[in-house]
Parts: sequence; structure tokens; C-alpha cells
Amino acid sequence: MTIEELDAKISAEFSAVRTKMSGEFTAVRAEMSAEFVAVRAEMSGEFAAVRAEMSGEFAAVRAHVDRAIKAEGDSIRAQVDARITAEGETTRRHFDIVAEQFKDQTKVLADGIGRNTERLDDHEKRISTIETERS
Repeated sequence: MTIEELDAKISAEFSAVRTKMSGEFTAVRAEMSAEFVAVRAEMSGEFAAVRAEMSGEFAAVRAHVDRAIKAEGDSIRAQVDARITAEGETTRRHFDIVAEQFKDQTKVLADGIGRNTERLDDHEKRISTIETERS
């Protein structure tokens, strides 16, 4: 076999290998492309499922937090209402005592004014009597 024949044979073999490899690469690319499409579709479906699950879980957590906040708010409201009621009763008792003391002090003042009025009336009578005697 001559070098030219060997060169032609090697070239033909390389050409055949290149053609075969090109076909196999094309097939592998097509297969990989199809697999990537399938994986993307599967991942998209899984992500959608995870999103839906997370959305449900978040809704449950929000509902739980809302109930807890409402319960705590109701508890605080009840405590504040109880304190306001107790303070109202204390204030009412205080003002009842103050009003009673005011009545007592007003009575003492009224009695004093009444006595002074009687004395002034007595003085007025005496002065009128004296003036009548002089005239």
C-alpha cells in the first residue's frame, strides 16, 4: 500500500468518523434539548406546586397570627375596661366623699351666715329703736 492510498484510506476513515460523530452529536443535542424541555416543564410544575403549598401555609400562618393578635387585643381591651371601671368606681367614691364633706362645710357656713344675719337683724332693731328714741 502506498502512502497516497494510506492517506486516502485514513482520510476516508476520519471523514466517516466525523460524519458518524456529527450525527451522534446532533442526536445527543436533540436528546439533551428534549430532556431540558422536560426538566424545565417538570421544574415549572414543581415550582407551581411549591408556590401553591407555600401560599396555603402563609395563609394559615396569617390566619393564626390574626387570631392571636385579635385574642391579645381582646384580652388587653378587657383589662383596660376593667381598669377603667375600677378607676370609675374609685373616682365615684372619692367624689361622693368630697360632696359629703362639701355639704357639711356648706352647712357650717350656712349656719354661720344665719347666726350673723340674726345678729345683724338684732343690731338693726337696736339701732332703729335708738334712732326712734332720739327723734
